[in-house]
Amino acid sequence: MSSVSAIWLVCCWLPIPIWLALRDSARFKKNIAVGVTLPREAHGDGQVADILSGYRRRQLACAVALVAVALAGAAAGSVRALAGPLAVCWSIWVLVACIAPEVVFARANARLAALKDERGWRRGGKDGPRRVTVADIGAAAQPRTRTSNAWFLLAVSASMAPALFDRGGLPVYPLSAAGALATWAVFRWCYRDRSEAVDADGALTLALTRIRRRAWGACASLRPPRSRS
Repeated sequence: MSSVSAIWLVCCWLPIPIWLALRDSARFKKNIAVGVTLPREAHGDGQVADILSGYRRRQLACAVALVAVALAGAAAGSVRALAGPLAVCWSIWVLVACIAPEVVFARANARLAALKDERGWRRGGKDGPRRVTVADIGAAAQPRTRTSNAWFLLAVSASMAPALFDRGGLPVYPLSAAGALATWAVFRWCYRDRSEAVDADGALTLALTRIRRRAWGACASLRPPRSRS
């Protein structure tokens, strides 16, 4: 087996956990599905169900296509003449594997948001429907742990460092650095720490906020949360 084939095989599983994580977002959690908050009556709505089922199908199709491309790259990697182009294609494939499922998510999110406006599931005023953000100030004041930007800068530097010794791989290393920058951007977008009121029970909102932020902090700092007696 060539080294190029090994690279493709090592990463061919990457779309599977992404698919599993994003597929789960189609389930309602605190009245939220695919990043859109909907009222209780929308859970059984036919159009909402169609959007969510279509979203699941597209996420599955995206994962299957990405895995198939990776396996094809692994099979073609044994051809020595294709080793260079396939190495570049692998770098592009990694970026696509991370971005394409998010594009599917964003499109479903936009469709649900448009349906929410169309059905009047937002609080409206004199000028029609408008966005209403419900936040709990006490929850927003809860302590949080953030990952330093220096870690992402280190990843970008490490991606570009081999270029100092291997000028022939210059097309590959900037793509790896771009992947690290894309990871930073996605991380900052996902980890915005918005506060929200779960319901009228303020104590429940504070408790859930503390749990969520402790879990995120443990994930960001690569250590398990410490139990409190």
